[in-house]
Amino acid sequence: MADLNLCSFNMHGFNNGVDFVMSMSQQFDIICLQEHWLRPGDTLPFNNFYDFNKFIFSGLHDDDVRTVGRPYGGLAILTKSAIVASDLGCCVSKRVQCVSLEYNDKIFVIFNVYFPCIGADNYELDVELICSFMVDIMNNVMTPGATVIVAGDFTIDLTMIDNVNNLSCLKRFVNDCGLQSCMSFYKGNLHHTYRCDARKAYSMLDNILIPNSVDQNVNVTSVDIVDDTINFSDHLLVKCILHINSSNNSKNKQGGFNRNKVNSHMAYVWSDEAKQQYYGSTGITLQYLISELSEQKEHFSRIEFVNKLYNGIVCILKDCSALHYKRFTVKRKTNFQWTHALNDLKIK
Repeated sequence: MADLNLCSFNMHGFNNGVDFVMSMSQQFDIICLQEHWLRPGDTLPFNNFYDFNKFIFSGLHDDDVRTVGRPYGGLAILTKSAIVASDLGCCVSKRVQCVSLEYNDKIFVIFNVYFPCIGADNYELDVELICSFMVDIMNNVMTPGATVIVAGDFTIDLTMIDNVNNLSCLKRFVNDCGLQSCMSFYKGNLHHTYRCDARKAYSMLDNILIPNSVDQNVNVTSVDIVDDTINFSDHLLVKCILHINSSNNSKNKQGGFNRNKVNSHMAYVWSDEAKQQYYGSTGITLQYLISELSEQKEHFSRIEFVNKLYNGIVCILKDCSALHYKRFTVKRKTNFQWTHALNDLKIK
């Protein structure tokens, strides 16, 4: 038997939160951080956490040319170096990452999330990207018997989740995975994890979702909200200690989620970046097709030419789709609806 100590903290910029996190780091086995604001090539400051494995993602893309203005985003999961951990990647939106690890003969899948603010542009799409990335990991990567934990900044008090229509996919995910808020076990006096004294705004935005009572091998020992004078972030740290009951068969048992329910979430989506890549690749490839067929059209009958053009267009669109679509959303499956439009055009 052993305790797994984990925490979640929105740094609101690496320099605002690093001293606070560093002062407490030796207490934790897993540290989930959001909003470090570092660019892809500027993550070396994390090396100061010398006795941790570091899984870091910038909120900026490698080709992002912005060098001025307000920094944003960024995720990092730190795990004690003695723990065997594997990086399972980050969502295309850079709002959720995943790490798997083994602790006390039990497999854990840790998601670190940074949700968009309610009302933000593309809010619903970003939420769907986050949830479907997690579902995709569970369906295709997750080891049966693994325990799911979701930590991070949800930008909403999860007790209010039923009042937000755009969070239906998150509600399904939580229910299907059998998760509950660690705040159900919180007995402290602080009732906020976010503060803005100037606006007198205080909210419980940060949370850690843990297995509910169905998982007998994982029990909550304590939950706390921690602040300090050296914390210059506008968020507070959420601390959770889980008691792990070692079981020789724990790796072989079914994990803490309903696979049949989870499978129903899977679908496809196009990010703006993927669309631009798709338009570019299809445009170039279609030009080659049309040029080639135009040179050979005298060798075909009219019907043969139309069939070759139609089949070529369909193949190109499907092939380019396979290169650029993102298998991350829960909204609806891609049925290649343009095949119907092309078929109508072919008949005409």
